[in-house]
Amino acid sequence: MTRVLEYLLDGTGALYVSIDIDVVNASDAPATSAPGYLGIPARALIEALGVLAAVGTLAGIDLCEVNPEFDLSGRTEYRAVDAVLAIIGDRLFDRVGDLPPDQLRAVLLRP
Repeated sequence: MTRVLEYLLDGTGALYVSIDIDVVNASDAPATSAPGYLGIPARALIEALGVLAAVGTLAGIDLCEVNPEFDLSGRTEYRAVDAVLAIIGDRLFDRVGDLPPDQLRAVLLRP
């Protein structure tokens, strides 16, 4: 990921990232319009996005293809929140320490 970023950022002033949740294994994110066979594990996506979080010229992100009607368990929505927070979480929150994922979800996804 670091080598790819070095290539992409060479001579650019800003980075925009578009994330399609279809890249994640269907078992981790079943609520997509086109679940992928042999996608990447959700953990791998989160780790890659964590590397992106350190890019100072990151100008924007989007995340698409989450359809809550296809996943009554909410797993896909949780993966989407995890993905977005992996990139912008440190920019949004003054952290004393890391919150456990379940506690953070409870705060952000309160009905």
